[in-house]
Amino acid sequence: RWGGGDSAREAAAARALDRIGLHANATHLDVARELARTCVQTYARMPTGLAPEIARFLVPGVRGGDPVSSAKNKNAKDPRARFVGYGDVLVKGSDAHNLLRPETIESLWGLWR
Repeated sequence: RWGGGDSAREAAAARALDRIGLHANATHLDVARELARTCVQTYARMPTGLAPEIARFLVPGVRGGDPVSSAKNKNAKDPRARFVGYGDVLVKGSDAHNLLRPETIESLWGLWR
């Protein structure tokens, strides 16, 4: 899961992605490209074009079901507590903000080099 509320961990993961791109064997480079593709999709799927601070992903066959369709989500009184689905990217209203972090572009630049 890419996201989950620990910003320091997420930033460290993005920096690691950048390093993988700089010093990678073929397998690591494939993983780095897929992680970068996931990061780019979190931007591309949002109506604003800005990735949410925290995103969760709907993965078929993974326990937990679909939080967007759950009764708990539909009955949430506070809209910031509700999940909204953008394809397989899920975002809570309270996590939809963007702090303009540089890690995604740094990672893309590292992979480009």
